[in-house]
Amino acid sequence: MRKTMLLTAALTGLSQAAWAESMDMRVAKAEVAEPMFGASARVDVILDGNIWDAFALFTAARVGRQVFVFVENDLIMAPHLHGAITRGNITLSAGPGGFNGRSAEDLATYLNSGGTIRITDERP
Repeated sequence: MRKTMLLTAALTGLSQAAWAESMDMRVAKAEVAEPMFGASARVDVILDGNIWDAFALFTAARVGRQVFVFVENDLIMAPHLHGAITRGNITLSAGPGGFNGRSAEDLATYLNSGGTIRITDERP
């Protein structure tokens, strides 16, 4: 059974976050970033401050493993974690087809309007 957690100030249990199989994260701010050196589109995201510690524990427990990043049940990217993400800033990078059919602008708009990002270590 998958344990999905929507982390807010009232629900954050830091010891639970390290063992969760997935996390739903609220976004404080998302903005389109300029592509670097011909790379694909990017969206820079600042996560809601209430989940930074839990996110750091979640990612620290998965260093060296692949995680899967979803927005509205669409797989956006599937990076390997090379280290814990200890700040609430992440960058979503588009694949060859964009963000699963979305533009960077559409993705940023959705996230800024209250959309969430789900990160999981369960292969889709």
